[in-house]
Amino acid sequence: MADETASSPKDAMASFEELQLEVSALLVRASVAELDRHIELAFGRVAAAFDLDRIAMWQLVGAQAYRMTHSWLAAGMAPALDDLSADGFPFIKATVLEQQQPFMVSDPSECPAEAAAEQAHYEREKLQAVLVIPLVVSGPVVGALSFASRSRRIEWTDDLVRRLSILGQLFGNLVGRQRADEALAQSEERFRKMAELLPTIVAELALDGTLTYINQLGQKTFGFSAADLEGGIKAIGELIHPDDRARAQRNIAEVLRGGRHETHEYRGLTKDGKALQLVVRSSAIMQDGQVTGVRSAVDDVTEQKQLRASLAQADRLASMGALAAGVAHEINNPLTYVLYNVETTTSQIGSLVPSQLRLAGAGATSSDAAQPVTQSFLDEIGCQLEDAAEGARRIRDVIKDLMTFSHVDDIGVTPVSINDTVSGAADLLSNEIQFRARLVKDFGPLPKLMANAGKLSQVFLNLLLNAAQAIDEGDVEGNEIRIRTATEGSDIVVEISDTGRGIAPAHLPQVFEPFFTTKAVGMGSGLGLTICHNIVTGYQGDIQVESKEGEGSRFVLRLPSSTGDAQAQADDRPTVEPTMRGRFLVVDDEPQICAAFRRVLSGH
Repeated sequence: MADETASSPKDAMASFEELQLEVSALLVRASVAELDRHIELAFGRVAAAFDLDRIAMWQLVGAQAYRMTHSWLAAGMAPALDDLSADGFPFIKATVLEQQQPFMVSDPSECPAEAAAEQAHYEREKLQAVLVIPLVVSGPVVGALSFASRSRRIEWTDDLVRRLSILGQLFGNLVGRQRADEALAQSEERFRKMAELLPTIVAELALDGTLTYINQLGQKTFGFSAADLEGGIKAIGELIHPDDRARAQRNIAEVLRGGRHETHEYRGLTKDGKALQLVVRSSAIMQDGQVTGVRSAVDDVTEQKQLRASLAQADRLASMGALAAGVAHEINNPLTYVLYNVETTTSQIGSLVPSQLRLAGAGATSSDAAQPVTQSFLDEIGCQLEDAAEGARRIRDVIKDLMTFSHVDDIGVTPVSINDTVSGAADLLSNEIQFRARLVKDFGPLPKLMANAGKLSQVFLNLLLNAAQAIDEGDVEGNEIRIRTATEGSDIVVEISDTGRGIAPAHLPQVFEPFFTTKAVGMGSGLGLTICHNIVTGYQGDIQVESKEGEGSRFVLRLPSSTGDAQAQADDRPTVEPTMRGRFLVVDDEPQICAAFRRVLSGH
């Protein structure tokens, strides 16, 4: 190393650059447990290279105090001051810690008059030369570094101060890193304490999906212990239901790529296999501009889902009560002429037997009451059977609509025709509507929606029943219930409007609240619109109401279509008749059904 002092430094290193690399390696590679020892080793390398007897480092602790944290001492040297910011050293405090300028003396006698306290201290310590430089990280001073010699005078040239300042910056960066790590640790500790107080599950995942933290509520909910966590839990693999894992992995990968917030619903699994319903809100964990993991807030909504299901069941039962008379009427009417036509046709066909025997010359007598087989006779039987079939189809449609309405508890989703579903709900309520208003169906072409048909049927039935009950009987032509369906952008829109009593402005903000109703006692539970709102928003949809008292109401539903125009067109594709032939095995506990299938399939 170049000779830049009155007494040349030893050539302990081949060059200053090699010294930089060695010091940097000692500091960067040190683990937390080895850090103190590596700092002292680095001090020793610098002291050997520049023939120094003491190097000390002070770090800012709290708001004002600069405490000595590390030092290297040659044999016989006294330790440095514990507190560099003490009032006894005002000049160093002002120059180094406040003005961020180096303080240097090659001989204590050279100290300025303002540094009398420092001069007296150096003379007591028998120091020949002292250099104190500030450690600055991103603006503020975070500490100071002192280089001292007892054995010789050192001329602190600009180049020497520059080199020691460069080395000092390596230690300053270390101090900055330590302070950042401490701040992060304190932040994490505050986060952990806060997470334990929250009424929600808080969890963190590493980049590979391993659970790195879950608060006490999460451990209790999922049934895992601290020991389980230490063994490593793959959150996606062990806490999420197998059917939802692939979707969860895709969503977490999306969070890691974009660093944005995501909210999703999954089915979870406890340690003993119990199913949970979870709402998970996730965001990326960022550190130094890099994504290091995922943090999630998880709400266990299992009980809420069960409560909603119970409320929906209660509302459905109430609706069934309102439907009972109308459904009985809708079934009884066609059933009457089904039975009449079938019984009449059976009697008429029975009279054909003697006639057929007479025509065959089998000995029938003239006293046989035979029905002549004419074309008009056959036409009449055909009409009777067609009327019976039409009545049976009407009964079948009523039963199908009832079954759709009753399947609200199914958790599966299928492609649903909105037009068919709302039309079916209207058919179930035809007895409620027909004496109150005209029913107008203004249906546009719609794509299929991936949903639960029973839930949507309950929504439409509740809205139509409310519309009907808002209109008094007696003026059918003067009142109207209109159903309009259309697409707007990617949304499916369903509007149900009526010309009934309307809703008072003061009541409009409350219509979707549980148990709110303006109907007479016994006419409603106050749950219908709440359940409509829950079902629609559960499909990421929206439901709004407009109303004028005395003029009527209009409910507008918007449901995002998960398919596209291709699905809407799929309904119009021609049906391809199958060309394969095979055998059918029909199994049913009703013999008449098996017999009907046998007759239908015979000859094919």
